[in-house]
Amino acid sequence: MNEDARQHKAAWEFDAYDFWVRHAGTPRERAAEDRADPLRMLRKYAAYFDRYEGVRIANICGSCGKKAIPLALLGAAVTVFDISEDNRRYALETAEAAGTHIDFVLGDVMETDLAVYGGHFDVVFMEGGVLHYFHDPDAFMRLMYALLAPGGRMICSDFHPFTKISDTLHLETPSMSYFSREVFEGEMAHARFYEEEVRRRIPKCRYRKYTVSEIINAVIGAGFTLLRFDEHPSWENESLPGEFTAVAVRPAAAEPAKYRSLLASTSNTRDLGGHRTRSGGITRRDRIWRSDAPVTENEADADLLRDLGITTVIDLRTDAEAARKPCVYADREGFAYRRIPFTIGSAPPSSLEEVPGLYLEMASQPEAADVLRAVAEAEGGVLYCCTAGKDRTGVISALILTACGADPKAVVDDYAVSREYNRARLERWLAEHPGVDRRIVLADEASMERFLEFFRERFGSIEAFFARSGLTGEHLAAIRRKLMG
Repeated sequence: MNEDARQHKAAWEFDAYDFWVRHAGTPRERAAEDRADPLRMLRKYAAYFDRYEGVRIANICGSCGKKAIPLALLGAAVTVFDISEDNRRYALETAEAAGTHIDFVLGDVMETDLAVYGGHFDVVFMEGGVLHYFHDPDAFMRLMYALLAPGGRMICSDFHPFTKISDTLHLETPSMSYFSREVFEGEMAHARFYEEEVRRRIPKCRYRKYTVSEIINAVIGAGFTLLRFDEHPSWENESLPGEFTAVAVRPAAAEPAKYRSLLASTSNTRDLGGHRTRSGGITRRDRIWRSDAPVTENEADADLLRDLGITTVIDLRTDAEAARKPCVYADREGFAYRRIPFTIGSAPPSSLEEVPGLYLEMASQPEAADVLRAVAEAEGGVLYCCTAGKDRTGVISALILTACGADPKAVVDDYAVSREYNRARLERWLAEHPGVDRRIVLADEASMERFLEFFRERFGSIEAFFARSGLTGEHLAAIRRKLMG
């Protein structure tokens, strides 16, 4: 459980059981209300379920069971995923008093065991202030997708992004720029119901609010088909938006490709944004992209890069590689193109054991410092590339992510996923070179793990590496500003 999750757990276990008793009644009293009319207890969400009997439902951050128990009374098999032991106690006692059963998985939702729950549910359901606890919407939606069986449906209802700029629900939450990506500390949901002296003692939570497009793009990017996006008026002012409900389905067949390059003309263009750092932050999206070489003209790709402000392109290929297949942005108006050729890494090593040492040698070359300097000094966003976007690009990516405090596992994962993006092209190459160890060509996690060990042994820290490479503290700070904000 990471520090954010521990903080949320502390907040949601502060007097939570007694709070529910005071505001929702004892478990026996609440159970009687649930039994009397479970459909009424579902309120507007009943409209999003076409049946209940036998439906396997994952209730994400299901809290005290206020929706899980009515669903179970209607015949659903409900599993609540929630972080609070107090919530669990109240929910299970209420379910027992109602004469029904729910399962309750206690822990960080993002650490859900997919070996147990992956592909298990017919419906994933959440409502009323869930998304803001999860600071990486793409990772969260990928988990929701993984929980569902093919053909399963996600019902995601939450506070409307309009509440970022106006507290239309009167929840006493701070307003901010609609486009802010800030993670901020704020009071847990029930703090406003306490006397000021107690209120000050309640642990805070760490929140991240989203735009409409961030939510929709995370849903689509996870592989879902978005069926509808409904907006609901505020319960305080019906002329303003207060909540939304997104309904999406995991396709039953012909699922879209999970590993899709960000550019139509390449195989392995990816964003260094979206990675969790050891300080609890998330690297910013659409600031630094890594890629295989863009060598095919595509106007839509060029327009996308311009619209995002990614207008510096750094080509790490050798003279011969670039002459054989020129980069399409070399002479394109509106783009600043630089070539910083790495000769080391342009051909595969002879054995898997050589790869980490080769990567360390690449990182130690003046060219690596030149690339980092160019990234730091670039105006706006940057795309850097080599032939396949795996080795030379992988080393630069590892250095940048490490500079921004990314967890080493995130660095390894970012490297290793190249094998999925490049699989088709590299399988063709391997078929033509049958004597090459396929683990060298298809990115192997152990290679990057060992490189990071070698790097720490040689340099000690990323700060020491920058200093020994002739880079300044301002170069390091500039890269951090670019990717961390």
